[in-house]
Amino acid sequence: MSWPLTNLDDLLDDIQPGFASGQNESDGVLQVRMNNVKPDGSWDWSKERRVPATLKQLDKYSLQSGDILFNTTNSPEQVGKSALFQGADEPVSFSNHFLRLRVKKSKLSESYLTRYFAFLWQRKVFENMVDTWVNQATVQRDSFLALKIPLPPLAEQKRIAAILDKADILRRKNQQAIQLADQFLRAVFLDLFGDPMTNPKGWERCKFESLIDMVTYGLTVRPEYLAEGVPLISAREIRSGQINFDGAPKISEKDFEKLSEKARPNFQDILFSKTGSIGHCAIVESNLKFAVTQNAARIVPNTEKCEPLFLLSLLRTNYFFDLANREAKGNAVKDLQLGVMKEFPVYAPPMDIQRKYAEIFKRIKNLSSMNFDAQLDGNELFNSISQRAFAGEL
Repeated sequence: MSWPLTNLDDLLDDIQPGFASGQNESDGVLQVRMNNVKPDGSWDWSKERRVPATLKQLDKYSLQSGDILFNTTNSPEQVGKSALFQGADEPVSFSNHFLRLRVKKSKLSESYLTRYFAFLWQRKVFENMVDTWVNQATVQRDSFLALKIPLPPLAEQKRIAAILDKADILRRKNQQAIQLADQFLRAVFLDLFGDPMTNPKGWERCKFESLIDMVTYGLTVRPEYLAEGVPLISAREIRSGQINFDGAPKISEKDFEKLSEKARPNFQDILFSKTGSIGHCAIVESNLKFAVTQNAARIVPNTEKCEPLFLLSLLRTNYFFDLANREAKGNAVKDLQLGVMKEFPVYAPPMDIQRKYAEIFKRIKNLSSMNFDAQLDGNELFNSISQRAFAGEL
């Protein structure tokens, strides 16, 4: 089924950019900033900022239930995040990194539009609308407002949004199960090996480069994206701790074959986000052919000195995460130099204990992956449902 396409601009009653404030008051008005909106559209108020209630025109920048915030300025892989505001117990304003959108309710469901934005964000549509890839990327307003929105009848829009809301609940439950498994594995890791910072068990100390055969990064020039082809994985696709192949852009087989070996990871390599949001990592669990970009480091474990799953868990410790972020350089966008990463002090426990940990890791992960039939990854399932929804196939 195909639906008519309508320019976003024609479906909005109001478009308002936010404001910047250098002031922060503990008893002021709550302000939404970039780090309050998660990539999945949920809210995170753990980092709170309040602006003075005496600021002029503060009412102009207030939020009301049903408003959509669209993140126009951010790091390249984060630009385009959006969230639906559904009210709060106090007044809320928003920063200059956002556009506040109010839809024409007779034509468009705000829930449907928010879900559609998330669908486009997964496919990196908004990255193609930015005017710079240096420091902060900014979406071109004209391109954004010219977006073509598939417009089924209003009742159908609400039905699609409701289906995706339910699918999202299942996806998040699956993520919670995975997070619980990760928390358990962190506890097992510390019990077997001890904190890498203090090394209470007295393991042999070494540099990070001693545990690996290679650490490098992927391609620096972006090829043409295609609807189908070889997945191109960036730091964004590993934020969940697993590699999101389904939501990744695709490149041609021809472009893939042109790439150097360093941009083509193999089974049991580890990917580590080295630019922007630093410290997320995931292990390659299959022989699927794919490429990696420059903002993700490709780490090849030395299997004579460490188990890949031990190395993955070491990278996920607070010690390594904090060290990586402390040593990263840059202003708006931080970057961790791989030469610096090689020098990080770590430890090398005996291989028999590493192998014991790897077996525990596999058993726990197998249990936590049984939340969906056929052990489908929750994000991939949700993305598949979203694709069918906006193609009129639900």
